[in-house]
Amino acid sequence: MRLPFRSSVVAIISLLILTLALSAQMKQEAPPATPILGFTPLHAAAEHQLESQFQLIPSPDKAREWHRIFTAEPHPAASDRNNRLADFVADEWRKQGWEDVTLRRYDVLHSRPRSISLEMTAPVHFTASLREDAYDVDADTKNPAVSGSYFGYSASGDITAEVVYAHSGNPEDYDLLRKNGISVKGKIVLVRYSNPYSYRGFKALTAEREGAAALLIYSDPAEDGSARGKVFPDGPWGPEAIFSGARSLTTILFPAIPPRPAGLLSQAQNTSRRKKRVRFRKSLDFRFRGATPSRFSKT
Repeated sequence: MRLPFRSSVVAIISLLILTLALSAQMKQEAPPATPILGFTPLHAAAEHQLESQFQLIPSPDKAREWHRIFTAEPHPAASDRNNRLADFVADEWRKQGWEDVTLRRYDVLHSRPRSISLEMTAPVHFTASLREDAYDVDADTKNPAVSGSYFGYSASGDITAEVVYAHSGNPEDYDLLRKNGISVKGKIVLVRYSNPYSYRGFKALTAEREGAAALLIYSDPAEDGSARGKVFPDGPWGPEAIFSGARSLTTILFPAIPPRPAGLLSQAQNTSRRKKRVRFRKSLDFRFRGATPSRFSKT
């Protein structure tokens, strides 16, 4: 009876030794974990394992779903849609375990025109659409809720004046106009976005300093359009009717726009202080197809 017992013990010991040997061999063959600066080898291995688990969480389909939620409808600041999305994000964060999610309201100066128009009155009459063209491949381009072109924080006004082309709208461009006896005071200045590039807020500030009544900024097809290659939807370059929505503030000179409430100031005091910090300029963005108007109205 002892022989089978000894055989079983020997077999179990042999199996254990074989298992340990295979385990040791696997450990020797496994490549060492990539070192991480500031981590010990043990902690680096744990960090790699944690990151590997985290990388399994994101899903392209989920990202696509969330992206569509946020882009299904326009949601400019202060709009009902924007507020609903804020509530949606807060609810989702709570579902994901965030314990303290708070939505706060701030009263700030906001720029959204009630109406805007751009016309050429001579030598022929032409009214710019100020909207991008619609395309079958992109149903969102047909959404009537998408606003037309306008610059945030541009002043209201109704201006009829001659148009003067000022290249990129940089100081040296106005210097060249002056050398040739051309003044832009009281005129509508027409400039292009780039060539060379300068920030649109700086273009507006420069036009204001030169005494211009209004500023029109357009995208030239030579820089972003058919001259560069195929245009949307057949290529990456801008089509004839495309706009670059933006604000016309010079944030270098007037930072933190739109400003938040200032401590214990009353609403009237806060509003007055903010208005002093915002420089208003009548400006508009449009595509080259309507690049010769002479009447600009914004309310």
